[in-house]
Amino acid sequence: MAAKQTDQGYRQQQLLSRRVFLKMGAAGGTALAAHLMGLNLARARTGAQRSRVVWVEHGRAALGWSADYAGRVDARAAQEMLDRAITRLAGETTVSDAWARLFGAHNGGEGYQPGQKIAVKLNFNNTHVDIQHNPNLPVVLALLRQLVDQVGISQAHIVLYDSSRLIPDQFRQGIAARYPQVALNPPSAESFRADMGLTRLTALLDETSYLINMPLLRTHSGAGLSLSFKNHVGSVETPGSTHDDLARTDPGQNSLVRVNSHPLIAHKTLLVVADGIYGLRERGPSEDPGGQYGLTDPFPNSLFVSTDPVAVDSVMADYLQNRGANFNVPWDARMYMSAAAAIGLGNHETRLDYQYQTIDLVTCRGESCWGENGLP
Repeated sequence: MAAKQTDQGYRQQQLLSRRVFLKMGAAGGTALAAHLMGLNLARARTGAQRSRVVWVEHGRAALGWSADYAGRVDARAAQEMLDRAITRLAGETTVSDAWARLFGAHNGGEGYQPGQKIAVKLNFNNTHVDIQHNPNLPVVLALLRQLVDQVGISQAHIVLYDSSRLIPDQFRQGIAARYPQVALNPPSAESFRADMGLTRLTALLDETSYLINMPLLRTHSGAGLSLSFKNHVGSVETPGSTHDDLARTDPGQNSLVRVNSHPLIAHKTLLVVADGIYGLRERGPSEDPGGQYGLTDPFPNSLFVSTDPVAVDSVMADYLQNRGANFNVPWDARMYMSAAAAIGLGNHETRLDYQYQTIDLVTCRGESCWGENGLP
């Protein structure tokens, strides 16, 4: 019965993809439509109708915001949170089994093959000001610990990058101390080849098999939101060119959707791991998350993890709104999510009570997850 239902869903998705292809082709987006047709079929083969998002929250994670990349987050808490998030996302009991399932689902049943490269997109938009909102080193190290120490992927086949920005020395030194063979912004990350019309994508994505997106949790004074879709502004040659047309409902004209629907991003994205230990409720991205524009009292202390970038952005946007965020743009800041969902990039809903229909939100928060004494 399960196989029959999956086959039926596959045929229905074929028809949907064909309609998307014809619609976008008529609008002049034939190349984009062609690869999205393949993406929709790949999603249909999994038999998944809902997109799972895992939200893990632990009150002991944040140690207080500072300019110290390593000292802002409890390293043990970050590890435990990501372990919980990955295993609950995949429905497995061990981290290694969870990753095996994620690779298999992404590849149509085939696991990770030795030698395949993994690119991890960080967000160093504020690279020159350490006190402003930048990645937390313990969260990135927690991901590397899973990939290298528990899954067995060679350090030499993992790349951390943010092509349009520098990665600070303090962060580089923290990575090198634990994983010295992991590359940070190698030359290919700062070269650009794939022409999208409005700009070019980093050449690094030509060389990698998988992409992990690690956005931060924040508002953006020019775009309303800066989450997983906005994170890939750092994957292009001219980030400024992607800030136009954000209010467009047409997927072929919305610049965030155009970037994220490119095959080198859409087809290679294995996972989104959103670092929400801290966040900005207003005037992001260039502010201090511990200051008046940050999400404080309490800090968010959260990770949001999913294989669906649209769904995870939907949940994070609802979280920000529930925490009193000011999106501060004259259009719906979620516009790109609706446009992306319309062409099959993922599921989008706005539900401030978190009672979604197309998003399977799995939470791990408070005593029900961690016990009254905190970390297990």
